[in-house]
Amino acid sequence: MTAFILLPTETIQEVFLWIQSTNVLKYRRLCKKVNDCLLDPHFARHSMIRYLAIPSSSTTIRNVFSDQDKQWFQFPDLYQSVYASLMLQHLTELSWVVSSWKSNPAPIPKAIRLLKHLAVLELSECGIVGYIPSDIWSLTSLKVLILSNCKLSGSLSTDIQNLSQIITWKSRIHCLKYLNLSRNRFADAIPMELGLLPKLKYLALNNNKLDGCIPSSLKNLSKTLSRLYLQHNKLTGSIPIELSEISSLQFLSLARNKLEGLIPGELGHLVRLQSLNLSFNALTGGIPSELGALRNLSFLDVRSNRLSGSIPGELAGLPLRFLNVSTNKLDILEGVNVISACGVDVSGNGGVVFGYLANAWCNCLFLYSFIVELIR
Repeated sequence: MTAFILLPTETIQEVFLWIQSTNVLKYRRLCKKVNDCLLDPHFARHSMIRYLAIPSSSTTIRNVFSDQDKQWFQFPDLYQSVYASLMLQHLTELSWVVSSWKSNPAPIPKAIRLLKHLAVLELSECGIVGYIPSDIWSLTSLKVLILSNCKLSGSLSTDIQNLSQIITWKSRIHCLKYLNLSRNRFADAIPMELGLLPKLKYLALNNNKLDGCIPSSLKNLSKTLSRLYLQHNKLTGSIPIELSEISSLQFLSLARNKLEGLIPGELGHLVRLQSLNLSFNALTGGIPSELGALRNLSFLDVRSNRLSGSIPGELAGLPLRFLNVSTNKLDILEGVNVISACGVDVSGNGGVVFGYLANAWCNCLFLYSFIVELIR
């Protein structure tokens, strides 16, 4: 070994070039000189060019997760950068949904910053852990970001803290339209900077551990946001009236949080709303009659709250296919025609309801699709 390490660096590198780039790094532990040789940028590049199937620059979409792609997540930073520049830098769409790859968890490579042309990035059901690299927000061509059903954790506020500076510094309008970070382990508050994404249409942060209040800055998305999923978190406070300013909203789910206070009557301004789920919170007061203005509403779920009073007759004119007001403190149903909904549940209320409502459940051809839409 002594004689070997006395060889010139170029000679040592020539020897290790005979070993595939996916295996050569295990020899770093031999000695410091070998480690330095293998971590030389020129060696890393030559090694990968020799052994990897480099795609042409015309290849812009990748949706197959190969064994060598797995190595990208395990490589040291230098090799991750070289791999990205050779294999991924021309991509406009990178979509890896790999439910089988959870045995070797790894963070998202910092070299993701080199994929400047990306418009779609999806890493779902993968074994990725840790934080979202801050550089990911500098990919200003990115329109779709899906990092769902992984093991990402930490504070979203920390991960997105430089988003406002990026938009300001680059003086460019961020293109992000679809953001799905659901089913992870994010904690802390929902970042107010999300309101700075002027083209955002879809926002899913459900099934995390987010707490604090719903940021009023989301009202800045009033002309674009159509779907907002915040269910299954630990959000507190009241439902902000500012949500009623998101006139483009069609689907709103705040279920299974710790929200308190009244249901804002101003939600009746969301005339495009098709689905409203406020179930499993601690909301009080009555169901606002203003919701009767939601002429497109077909799904309404307010079960398991502390609502009282009557169900307003204004709901009778809505095209409801699903209505659940169970497990509250409601006493009178004024809008008796509301039972024309395919699925109605008024059970678990302590007051007086019309007796025949116990048999108001009907077969609902559309119920399954609504539930699927709700939990996506």
